[in-house]
Amino acid sequence: MMRNRQTIKVGEKIHEDKIIMCSCGLHASLCPLDAQQYRPPDSVLTKVKVWGRVIVGRDKLVATDRMIIEILSPPSGESREG
Repeated sequence: MMRNRQTIKVGEKIHEDKIIMCSCGLHASLCPLDAQQYRPPDSVLTKVKVWGRVIVGRDKLVATDRMIIEILSPPSGESREG
């Protein structure tokens, strides 16, 4: 799975110092249906854990730290193993 042209694995912790909603940081949604509206068509929908500094919006949040816990939906044409 890729993020910013780098391979990211389930269980790997990611940190970004700067967070601004809709601009930079590690974004997530509280509900998978909300996440669906923001993710690009070729992206992977994942379940994540966030911590550190967190800014919570109406239907999404941005945090300094995030870890992928589970892959919920792979990009079109790929299997969960692929």
